Amino acid sequence: MAEVTNSLVLSSNVLNVKLAGAEPALNVYYNTAGSRKPAVVLAVDQSPLPALGASAILVDSTPVDGVSGLRTPPERVRSNTFEPNATSPTGYQTWWESFHILPREFAFGNLLASQSAPIEVYSAFRREDQNWTAFTNNAGAGVVIGGQPSFPHVFRPQSSGGLTLELQVSTSGQPTVDATLDFVFNTVPQTIAVPITLKRVVLFSIQPEMPYTERLQWLTEVQSHVDGTEMRVSARKTPRQFFEWDFFLEDDGMERSFFHNVMFDWQSRVFGLPLWKELTRTTSAVTAGDTTIIVQRTAYADYRVGGLFLIFNGRGSFDVLDISSVTATSVVATSGTNNSYPTGTFVMPLRVGVAKSNVSGSRYVSADAKMKIIFRVTDNDADLADLSAWNSYNSKLLIDGCNSVRGATAEQFLNSFIEFENATGLTYQASPWANSKRLTQLALLAKGDQGLWEARQMLHAIRGRQTSFYAATFSNDFLVDGDVTAGDILNVKNVGYTQFVNSRQPWDTIRIEYNNGDADDIRTITSSAESSATSEALTLNAAVAAHTIAEIKKISFVEKVRFDSDTVSIRHEVGETTTRITAPVKTVFD
Repeated sequence: MAEVTNSLVLSSNVLNVKLAGAEPALNVYYNTAGSRKPAVVLAVDQSPLPALGASAILVDSTPVDGVSGLRTPPERVRSNTFEPNATSPTGYQTWWESFHILPREFAFGNLLASQSAPIEVYSAFRREDQNWTAFTNNAGAGVVIGGQPSFPHVFRPQSSGGLTLELQVSTSGQPTVDATLDFVFNTVPQTIAVPITLKRVVLFSIQPEMPYTERLQWLTEVQSHVDGTEMRVSARKTPRQFFEWDFFLEDDGMERSFFHNVMFDWQSRVFGLPLWKELTRTTSAVTAGDTTIIVQRTAYADYRVGGLFLIFNGRGSFDVLDISSVTATSVVATSGTNNSYPTGTFVMPLRVGVAKSNVSGSRYVSADAKMKIIFRVTDNDADLADLSAWNSYNSKLLIDGCNSVRGATAEQFLNSFIEFENATGLTYQASPWANSKRLTQLALLAKGDQGLWEARQMLHAIRGRQTSFYAATFSNDFLVDGDVTAGDILNVKNVGYTQFVNSRQPWDTIRIEYNNGDADDIRTITSSAESSATSEALTLNAAVAAHTIAEIKKISFVEKVRFDSDTVSIRHEVGETTTRITAPVKTVFD
């Protein structure tokens, strides 16, 4: 648009603006007649209009109260910036001479506690009074608009601020709502339908017995070649999460009755699931309306921005809020609490889930009961992958702690067999694989909240069967034959390694552990030879320091493996100190 000069002339109720280098002038008229507020009317004189650029702003100069002017042609009406040749009515033409409901839709998502939201009815008619004649609530019980006027309700032109009401949604009502709130007017269109969607969720507030099992489940497509190599593709970005919870319900309390009543009505529907293992406590009192909740800590707990968290002071006193942000000692909600809470109130992340199968258990003679529920989390959509807390080898995860199996563990050697058999003569058997694969069980012990969090991050990075990693066998796979001399030759007892293995993967890498405080050595066996009937010499890819036999704690293989199941079990033990993570692992030819 042309640049405005300093030639501004205010005379009576006319402001004349001279455009630099162009005619005509733009006249702004102030209408002070009548009982309404003074209106500003723009008019352009009868001279030809200058050329308009793509970012020009055009105005409607329809005569108002006797002031003459030119109406902008319909094909040039736009709001803000526009394309010069567009012809469909947009901008103010779709705003004026209409009713508007703001916001235009309500999507509450999962509803675990009562919520409210402002809703505004606005008349954008500029010259005539209009009527709101009726309202129809199609969302059913538990959805109410407070402050409704008596009908018909008259709106003056461009009603200042509109009419602001309050939409109130409670946890009572239909489990799922996908409906409209219909506002009926005496205009065209006569009805404005405002969509409203929500899913009511019941907080499962009974704390489970310890220990309990959590399972993470990925989905991997494994395509095997005839020679035993594999291509593995993950079909699931984040794992499905399951909780297997046991509940001991005493007959003389309220929990058994509450449990039975909930299962009677809500078993197939959505529950709010507190993450009891990750709870913390408030360090100061919370007043109703507070959005910042000060807690002991949030580290090593799965608080997710955009997710839910729970403030819990009993089944009758709790708040479920959306997370806006998280600091080391606070959780900030997107809205204020409905209740007040004392110092020491439980705070924890909350997930949403459903009962995976029928609920079963035992009822005792005393009328007490023990019930079991398997919950499947439906909002586990965060990728926590991070290996920064773990050791690595050859740019892959290295698990070199201890294998914390309990009792005996299964072990298998797997191969692919091809057998030629005609049922009449000799048979022949062969394998397209270079050697067998070993299948066994891996159990990791995570200590404390930090250990569990780091293990969870590791599991997300491995993604079930998809990604291979290195793990020690934790066995005495070799015994040294005398003291170890400095250099790249390691003399060990003859166990048939040269004859049968001969430096082939995955048994070509070893870990040497020491008793004297020296760091472990991981070496690759480049070749081997039998020194005698009782001794073998292993040639290593790098030298090791001299050590006595007494200083050698263990020599074990470091295998390249993958999980042999997409399901990993996490056993949460009593207290906050130990968690046991178990899954089968199988060596690979990667």
